[in-house]
Amino acid sequence: MKIFRRTILIVTIILLSLVLKVYAGTIDVKLTPTSNNVKVGETVTVTLSVQHGNGVEGFDSVLKYDKTKLKLNNEEQLAQKDYMSMSGTDESTGELKVSLIYSGAGTTPSQADIAKLEFEVLNSANVNDELSIKLEGIQVIDSDDTGSDVKDVEVKLTVVEPDNNPGGDNKPGDNTNT
Repeated sequence: MKIFRRTILIVTIILLSLVLKVYAGTIDVKLTPTSNNVKVGETVTVTLSVQHGNGVEGFDSVLKYDKTKLKLNNEEQLAQKDYMSMSGTDESTGELKVSLIYSGAGTTPSQADIAKLEFEVLNSANVNDELSIKLEGIQVIDSDDTGSDVKDVEVKLTVVEPDNNPGGDNKPGDNTNT
């Protein structure tokens, strides 16, 4: 009976350690816009957040978007608190390589908003256009300096009609002032 209990205990410990190791290594990368509906001339901020149970030491990817309809306003200042940007445009391909490294004190966070991308919707965008912002070739580096490839992430924005009546809901001839 003692051997049976001991065997069950050892098997349980091994299974728990495997489950915890898999959970700790789970990686989630998200792009979250301030709004999915945008207007021509408007600026939309897209937050890049990463979750990794072993900490987020670094991030590498290629940013893809339609440069005829969107303009990235903050290429030089993408990184958020505790991260340093080493991003830049590859002269040979014209692609923006997004590279961020943890520069804060202490242990690397397991979940962080590591960058904010500020896009202006250009006049060449038309109502009902769907604008894609995509990160490809993503690699997340954890606190052990181990790189992990992650599936591409994408967010889609829809260009909507501008407000024709920005001053309020008053109709011509409607005088509600007293």
